[in-house]
Amino acid sequence: MNEPADRQPQPPTDVHLVLLLHGLYGSSNNLWCLEEEISRAHAASDCGLELCILNAHSYGGALTWDGIDVNAHRVAKEVDDEITGYSLGGLIARALVGELHARTPSFFTLHRPASFCTIATPHLGVLRYGSWRSTWVHAVGQRLFSRTGQQLFCLDHDIGRPLLAQLADPNNKYLGALNAFPRIVIIANAVNDLTVPYATAAICTHDPFIDHVRDCLCVELEGKTVTRYYSPDPEEDQVELEIAPSPPITPPLEKALDRPWLPPVFYTNWRGPLRYALFPFIPFLLPTVLTIVALTFAFHSFQSAQRIRLHSEERRKLLAEDITPAETPQSRPTTPHHSDAEGASTPPLASAPANPSQPLITPLQQEIVRAFNDLPQLERIVAWFPGAFNAHAVIIARNARNPRWAFQGEGREVVQKWARKVVAAVTEALEASLPGEGDISSREHVTPTIDM
Repeated sequence: MNEPADRQPQPPTDVHLVLLLHGLYGSSNNLWCLEEEISRAHAASDCGLELCILNAHSYGGALTWDGIDVNAHRVAKEVDDEITGYSLGGLIARALVGELHARTPSFFTLHRPASFCTIATPHLGVLRYGSWRSTWVHAVGQRLFSRTGQQLFCLDHDIGRPLLAQLADPNNKYLGALNAFPRIVIIANAVNDLTVPYATAAICTHDPFIDHVRDCLCVELEGKTVTRYYSPDPEEDQVELEIAPSPPITPPLEKALDRPWLPPVFYTNWRGPLRYALFPFIPFLLPTVLTIVALTFAFHSFQSAQRIRLHSEERRKLLAEDITPAETPQSRPTTPHHSDAEGASTPPLASAPANPSQPLITPLQQEIVRAFNDLPQLERIVAWFPGAFNAHAVIIARNARNPRWAFQGEGREVVQKWARKVVAAVTEALEASLPGEGDISSREHVTPTIDM
């Protein structure tokens, strides 16, 4: 059937593309709250763009073990049609933007970058502490999660330097592509993130919150985010740091008296003493559970090795092997840094910190921190969940639909703040558009957000 002659072609639609990337051993379902809140914030705004959300589903479950760069390549195939990330997804997103920028022409030549966000992402990899538990985690953890585990512990040398070092190299395509985003937001948990502690999530060499109770750290909050914290010292001037320029609200510092002793899975939904009905069976259940977990991990590691081999055959050059510097649109000047950790079988440790509870930062991790501190558009948001057993899932409100504990719904407020910033970044990008850059209606605005 022929169309009427008087029908005019529809003009291109302004699109705000939001990419959501879940974390290690996760799925796209983990980010339901981010989808919901960004839709609400976008509907309440007047930016005039059509919202397009891509919650990546190409690397769920054990596929996350195959490597950060391998999963970035998988997501790149999805992005061609429809981008945000959380936790490990943050590292995947950083690798992804490098791959997209390395295309000819660059992906960001046609799609204007608006903001880049990560939530509880291990930017420094897995941290090491001077405790027996940390020693055990490093001894066991670096042998788990296949290639991804090697990359998180900076033990991957199949592509030269560790991937995390390449992602933070100012002379590489990854940091150059990241620098093209006018707004970079890093969201981290201050306390109780047993999966991704503050220092690696916030890209810092020091964790001021690790002994906040013992140090009597004063924390000022706006809702569930930290605006200011300081340590009163009677002999010295007050040491203070402002996190965000928002007006501080100073409620009494919450006590973590209601924090569960064990993971919530060991508690029932009943009230009173019956809530602890499973406790007597833990000594009998634990060996069985650990055996099942060990067998499952071994099986997934074997499958991951097979997939990595196939991926290498299909794509002889993995994403991280291409280290040719690429020209960056609207990039800002950066200072090159050189790591003395290159080529070491085990990343060397820096000198032990004065406080034994502080992380042992390696020279490579110090290099990553310096590279990010050189980004003038970097903004940190610190979430505060003192009552959570593990705040890693709380920060994205993963269990907020059917919370068994009050703290499981507290993360929605942080997600709402993230959504407002994403929409505001698009509005700012529209206002900053220059007439000489071409018709803005033909370009998409890209907001990647990350999870582990």
